[in-house]
Amino acid sequence: MTQTQQVQTAASPPIIGISRSEMEDWARDPRKWYLTWYLQYRPAVEYPTGARNLGSRYHAAMQLHYGPEPIDALLVLDVLYAAEIEAHPDFADELEKDRELSKIMAEGWFEHAAAEGLDAHHRVVAVEQEMTVPLPGLPGYGIRVKLDQAVQNLDTGVLSFRDWKTGADFTAADYADQDPQMRLYSLAQWLASGQPPPGSGTEPDPSAFLVLGGIVTVAKKVKRTKTAKPPFYKQREFVHPPEVMAATLARVTTLCDEISVARYRLDQAGGDPDAVNHIQSTMLRRVWITRDCERFCPHSSGMCQLMDRGGTGWMQALVSGSGYVQGDPYDYYNDDPVSRVRALLEKRSG
Repeated sequence: MTQTQQVQTAASPPIIGISRSEMEDWARDPRKWYLTWYLQYRPAVEYPTGARNLGSRYHAAMQLHYGPEPIDALLVLDVLYAAEIEAHPDFADELEKDRELSKIMAEGWFEHAAAEGLDAHHRVVAVEQEMTVPLPGLPGYGIRVKLDQAVQNLDTGVLSFRDWKTGADFTAADYADQDPQMRLYSLAQWLASGQPPPGSGTEPDPSAFLVLGGIVTVAKKVKRTKTAKPPFYKQREFVHPPEVMAATLARVTTLCDEISVARYRLDQAGGDPDAVNHIQSTMLRRVWITRDCERFCPHSSGMCQLMDRGGTGWMQALVSGSGYVQGDPYDYYNDDPVSRVRALLEKRSG
């Protein structure tokens, strides 16, 4: 497997790749999809602290620690947090607390993995594998994924993608096989390996599967003090059977088809504010879930209320003032944690 793979021929037309994040935003709340993925607006101020940022840095540290050119996870956390503190000195105290917690979690994982022999059974076979795989039955569209690591079980030979998560509990591990992200990873690998579409009635060739399952390791966000109650870590391996892949393909195809229709309708509306308002209040209506929206969506406070009122006030709020900025929501695919950390290490040593 190569680091970056476009599963399409040079002669084929460009494929519009849709990621799991875009699909799930559409499924959860079409209005968030519209603001984030179609108009490409995000809040101008994004805080460097919080659960999502802590999880991303911990994930990067583990990914690099277990990569083909290993970098110690504790060192990675040090340089990542030092860079954030330098960039956001007003958040130094909170970032220091996050760094301390992250390092405690990482140290504890290595002790746990050594005691249980968890690292002895796997080897990394690929990293940073990005690909866009055409969707059967939906010409011009594909699923876009980026697998951080693929590992092989040395006892069974089974290949799996590996993901690192943090949380207040082990929900991410307990339900990992049902996670749309994990199912999409398996589906992308299934289609990329040349297998017939799952559910097509054609028997698959098991020997051709690249990766059809995963390993999710969850670290609980606790400092492991004397009063803290274990367990603090949970690792789960799972495999997605053909029946689940068939259901996943059907769901993904439906979501991508709905997104393609929405994009077409919006493109046709162009700059007509009345037409755009009609589409955003009907096809792209808000889905309100009490206590979930504020956590889930950066547009839930203020912008959503403006859009509910109709008119052009929300349009003006997006383009005027300093509340929002535009940028490609797929920029995160260009992030290379290895190069970023190595550059920070060179800066530190220089």
